[in-house]
Amino acid sequence: MNLDVLAAHARLQNITDRAATLDMLREMLVGQYEPRTGDFTPAFKTGTARALAWQRSVRTTESSVPVIVSKSLAGLDLGGITWSDASADEQRADDTVEQLDLSMLARDLATELKLTGACVLMASTPLDQNNRPLEPVLKVLRGVHMPYTRHADPSSITGWYRAIQYLDENAYGRLRWWVEVYDWTGIPEGQPITHRVWESLDDPTQLATPPTDEFQSLARPRFALAGLTPDGLPASPLIANMGRILGLYATELRLAAAEELSAYPMLITKGNADLESIGPAETIAVERDGDARWLDPGDLNQLREQVRLKRDIVREAFNLPGGALGGQTPSGEALQEANRGFLQETRALADAVSGVLTDGVNDYLALRGLPPVEISVPIDRSYTTQAVLDVAEKGHAMNAIPKAVLARMFQQLVGGHYSDDELDAFLNEPAPVPPTLPPTTELADDEPAA
Repeated sequence: MNLDVLAAHARLQNITDRAATLDMLREMLVGQYEPRTGDFTPAFKTGTARALAWQRSVRTTESSVPVIVSKSLAGLDLGGITWSDASADEQRADDTVEQLDLSMLARDLATELKLTGACVLMASTPLDQNNRPLEPVLKVLRGVHMPYTRHADPSSITGWYRAIQYLDENAYGRLRWWVEVYDWTGIPEGQPITHRVWESLDDPTQLATPPTDEFQSLARPRFALAGLTPDGLPASPLIANMGRILGLYATELRLAAAEELSAYPMLITKGNADLESIGPAETIAVERDGDARWLDPGDLNQLREQVRLKRDIVREAFNLPGGALGGQTPSGEALQEANRGFLQETRALADAVSGVLTDGVNDYLALRGLPPVEISVPIDRSYTTQAVLDVAEKGHAMNAIPKAVLARMFQQLVGGHYSDDELDAFLNEPAPVPPTLPPTTELADDEPAA
């Protein structure tokens, strides 16, 4: 791979801007984001009632990013991850996979895919200070990712770029970049690929300089992409909808500040009054011909309606289930459509995470000399139960699904509360015989009753 081409390609991607945006999203995700003065409203004069109300609103209002991510992952059954048996006589592979925290790996991969548009997992064998190999490790790679593609074929990925910004303590806390490039151009699967590492870069595109380290390794990043933007960076669903996310956050902030300023009756006085002594059950003293009255709180219904509308826009943008952001839950066809889109997104997310987990875990097993497995991240049963029941019941009513098949479906949905023995006993029960009614004698219309 021509590093000059990669450097020019990376410069076009605004790696620094993407890193800043991802940092903001991660701060929102963990509740540490705080907007700068003037970001969402004109700057208020320090110490005024408006400035203090705005500061209180910032402390009590969070963005929708944590809810979006948690609800996007809610359809995954992270506790029910399964894997196929490696072989009949290879118990070590099963025990090794059992020791991995697959649920946490799957959660991290799904979160990264939503935030950054790429989830990357890699198995490797680290070295100690004396270059002796340690135990293999399997970890999720974070940072700013960029797949290296051929200009003639953007779908062909032949390398991977990763950049991490950090504070360099040896340079008086200056921001530096750590960049790693994996190159597998023309290298078949299972063969060593080229790793290049640059440390303490002032700019993440300075790849024309000699790397700090370069070596060959079997370690290869396993990844899934939500898509690619025209500049080659992963298409992040949250970055693509940052306008909607920030618009909702700004409106919620303004509503909170307006409630702070107008939620209580405000005193209007004429003349001289001791305003510091005003409080519940306090007498308001007005000198001369002045008077005083209370101004009722303003009507905030229009601002609240704006919040509800923007919540619905964000919910639809991410195909979240109905009522996911605390707004009014849709009903009827709108609710079915919302849940249908959510299930489609969940299935795509489960397939992507399952594929990355399978490839990464198999690399990890190969480093230990163990056979591969197939890992599956299932969808939470509670999101599919109603749809399965509706189809099964309609099929049974049309005599298209036998009773035994319908009963087996119910057993799978109920889980451990319905054993195989109970299922067999139910299926072997004789069908109830309808009661026989005594014969009746019908009378003719003109025949008199006895």
